[in-house]
Amino acid sequence: MYDIQDFESEVIRASFVQPVVADFWAEWCGPCRMLSPILEKLADEAEGKWKLAKVNTEEFPEVSARFGIRSIPAVKLFMEGKPVDEFVGALPEGKIREWLNKHIPDEEKRILKQAEILITTSQLEQARMLLNQTIEGGSHNPDILLQYARTVFFSDFGEYINTMEKLGARKEGDELYRTLIQFEELRTLSKNPENLPDGEVKLVMLDAINALMEQNFSASLDRFIEVIRTDRYYKDDLARKSCVAIFKYLGEEHPATLEFRRPFGRALY
Repeated sequence: MYDIQDFESEVIRASFVQPVVADFWAEWCGPCRMLSPILEKLADEAEGKWKLAKVNTEEFPEVSARFGIRSIPAVKLFMEGKPVDEFVGALPEGKIREWLNKHIPDEEKRILKQAEILITTSQLEQARMLLNQTIEGGSHNPDILLQYARTVFFSDFGEYINTMEKLGARKEGDELYRTLIQFEELRTLSKNPENLPDGEVKLVMLDAINALMEQNFSASLDRFIEVIRTDRYYKDDLARKSCVAIFKYLGEEHPATLEFRRPFGRALY
């Protein structure tokens, strides 16, 4: 049931717990009867992200007056005890979805944000578990898949490859996608060091690559920067590209990024 009995309890106070969509309606209102099943369908799909409260204007005339309801159907979104947006009339389903999406937190966006924080603070396993749970729950979001690939590159390369295959070409233009492809090249070189050109920095480059594969990011950045200083364009500027990839993988707030971003910049000039 969506019809309320107590506006203060079921709308105002409830909106401190979850967003509440209040549908002001009346039995005699034809457009209200058109709008009602759409809102109920969307509320069922939301699975608790927001709550629908149907406010009969005949039973709550004082509430209608309080919120300036002059025409129905009128729909107001309440968050933390206050109306934050509204629309009047029987809008089509697509428009209502757009209206809701402006305000109702998107669960997958929240998960991506939380995963980014976990990764940046070196809690990679927690991030992996969070993203994997979302994927197993049925998510096909390419951003979720890409971030999951990020978390399993070093720990489970087979799972990484499977995830990248699921992703296909959907994120090829993304910086993180290009970073992971760069890491794939470095992983191949770590297993086939004979593919590195001969030169005075070859062993330093190999040290840098192996340190990266061991997730010793500080040591890896230190060695790559040494290569840049000595032979900037060794193997097609690989050291610079690798530093950029590591910074992207770790994020701008990671301690290793903060430590080596400036020395990296100085080494280039």
